[in-house]
Amino acid sequence: MPTQSHYKVLGIAQDATAQDILQAYRKMVSDVMPKYNLYPTSVMAIDKFRVVQDAYECLIKPETRAEHDATLRELAAEEQSLFGERKARRQVKEEEEKQLHKTPPPYVWNEDTNSPLFWTPGRKLIEGPKTDPESAPVAYFRRSSLDKQLVKVSTETEPAKSPVTSSPSKPSPPKPTHQRAPSAQAIALLTRPPLAQTQAVAKVRPAISTQPSYASQQQQVQRQQQQPQYLHGWQYTLVAAEYLAKQHAQARALEEKHRQQVENERARLLHDLEKRKRAVEKERRQKILVDQEVRRRLAEKEQEMAAKLAERMKVQEEMEREQERLRLKAEKKAKRSSSKQVHWDAGFDGTPLGEYKIPDTGPYGSGWWSEPELLPRPRHNVLRKRRVYT
Repeated sequence: MPTQSHYKVLGIAQDATAQDILQAYRKMVSDVMPKYNLYPTSVMAIDKFRVVQDAYECLIKPETRAEHDATLRELAAEEQSLFGERKARRQVKEEEEKQLHKTPPPYVWNEDTNSPLFWTPGRKLIEGPKTDPESAPVAYFRRSSLDKQLVKVSTETEPAKSPVTSSPSKPSPPKPTHQRAPSAQAIALLTRPPLAQTQAVAKVRPAISTQPSYASQQQQVQRQQQQPQYLHGWQYTLVAAEYLAKQHAQARALEEKHRQQVENERARLLHDLEKRKRAVEKERRQKILVDQEVRRRLAEKEQEMAAKLAERMKVQEEMEREQERLRLKAEKKAKRSSSKQVHWDAGFDGTPLGEYKIPDTGPYGSGWWSEPELLPRPRHNVLRKRRVYT
């Protein structure tokens, strides 16, 4: 069963239409997705995008939306019962336990003594040098801003006071290596040396190196033996200054490393973006070339078809001219044929017999009408042919 209603995820009502669901989905996706239309890279953005996508896919289909509505109705009826009330209490308790077991943000050392407990949340924890088991514990006491001082908290029992004698003082024996039982009350030494002595020690003290030192076990033991067993407050202040300088150098190195990583990631993203732009530009140029090639081929095809059509029209015009010429020739010939007349003279009185309609008596009769193409048989000294053009 869903732990959260899909309607609440998209921020819409249960009677929303498909258009409302689509608009709400686009709005939520635009809030989740970063710029340049890239896929979200953070885990929280990916989880939120997956939740929004599941809600949209469930509500956009009628069958899955009906199932979801039925499930919501069952949950509402169940919450109204006694069992639903117990289940709701159990879910609230589980959510509280999840909040309690959630990993807290890391802390980093802060140089400002006015900050609470000298730690700042939200930054990466930096591993510092390991503590010396033989040295006395050190505590910080809050003072004014930019005025830091380390003091020694004694965990040893107070030695018995020896009687004062006139004999010269002997050097104190070395401090035993074993740990003594702490006293019931811790003593804080807040002694502060004079200014001249502090400046003299600061001049004699070598420069503090910001690089981490790597020494062997024997060198570490010798260094521990050479260190003074009892230090004054100003000496602890110098040790604290050295420690803070190292911490500051390490913090700067980490910040520089983080900045370099961010710059590399930004350069990689810009390179990918430029690569994608070049690919899109190349694809656009290829589409333009293909379009130009298609247009060129279409133009050639149209020119070829136009040439064929012109040739066909030319042939058709020639055929029409030839037909017109033949028609005029036939009309002229028919006109000439209709204008031709043949007259036959009697030979004796000169009267043309062709003007009279007399019965046909044959080619050897007294008179005969005929076409120019059908000439009569020649008769000697009887008829004389004469062609008259009108």
